[in-house]
Amino acid sequence: MVQLLVSRVDYDGAQGKVAITFHPLGLKTLAAELLGQVEQRIARLRAQMEAVQQQRLDEAEATRALAGLDPAWATLTPPEQARVVQLLVSRVDYDGAKGKVSITFHPLGLKTLAGEWLGQVSEGHTA
Repeated sequence: MVQLLVSRVDYDGAQGKVAITFHPLGLKTLAAELLGQVEQRIARLRAQMEAVQQQRLDEAEATRALAGLDPAWATLTPPEQARVVQLLVSRVDYDGAKGKVSITFHPLGLKTLAGEWLGQVSEGHTA
């Protein structure tokens, strides 16, 4: 980036001075380059957001996944139950002063679980 701003650096050893000559359009060029990088980053983030939106569950899928979880929960072993919780829950916070628990879910956890449950149901029907 320095090359965009500075065209020449002279050092006068006898006087201990440095003279810097700047490119007349250096700052404008640097700003344009940075703006281009920001625009590329925004485009990548938009693409990621669209991909996440496409992976989200619709209400019917979520209902089927949760309905399948309730009767199956008692039949799961403790390690399987732990895996389901880890799939669904990203973080649990407790505010002792307020006595409040906050649960943050993995954005794609329910979709993953739904895919597994629906896959098992399909396999059960074909067997």
